[in-house]
Amino acid sequence: MQSTDARPLHRRIADDLRRRIGSGEHQPGDLLPSESALTAEYDVTRGTVRQALQALVNEGLVNVMQGRGYLVREREALIYDLTGSESPDRRNSATHDIWITDVEAQGRTPGMRLDVLRVVPSADIAACLELDGDQAVVLRRRVRLVDEQPYSISSAYWPLSIAGGTPIEQPHDMQPGPLAWLAERGRRQVRVHGKIAGRMPTSDETDTLRLPAGAPVFEHTRTGYDQDGVPLRTTVDVLPTDRFVITYDLDV
Repeated sequence: MQSTDARPLHRRIADDLRRRIGSGEHQPGDLLPSESALTAEYDVTRGTVRQALQALVNEGLVNVMQGRGYLVREREALIYDLTGSESPDRRNSATHDIWITDVEAQGRTPGMRLDVLRVVPSADIAACLELDGDQAVVLRRRVRLVDEQPYSISSAYWPLSIAGGTPIEQPHDMQPGPLAWLAERGRRQVRVHGKIAGRMPTSDETDTLRLPAGAPVFEHTRTGYDQDGVPLRTTVDVLPTDRFVITYDLDV
């Protein structure tokens, strides 16, 4: 690869491959040319090609597919609208899962894998729910799917005093959701306190969401309260930053 460009060879190759991906020459779901083919094309060593490809992996542009090569990743982000996602009126009156409705509205196919179990939560979750000591809670943990691919993890923690022995603790998807079920029984969510923070994923999250090396996530934590100011649940959503665009609208 002859050039007067002063950049290291692997960076020049990575930049060229990035350009080819951006131009549509290599589409999402396509395999990049093999290491051998790229070595011959750029007239460099295989180690140099691997450095270039690893740079694209670290950026989240491609995934390493064991035994197959380097696959261009799907880059279409999902819109995550905070404006109405936790509004009391929408949650309490919903007849269908908000996630399903929003994903379908964007022309995508929603799905999920659900686990329901009793756990002792972390100190942070216990504080949000105003629990003392090692009190157990009901955890409804969903791996949210978009077009059959894992897109996010949503973990809802419910005090046993609210969820224990109710349909909320059953391992099935509630339609309408737990908040709508509670509202029908006179206990409405009227306030939500939340926060969003960026962080690196845990190893379990990386495996579950099939994240590339170095990919950060948003952690969206919020606690909903009833009309008496009692915490109903705390939900933690783990959202890969390259899969979601977070939006909101304010009336001012």
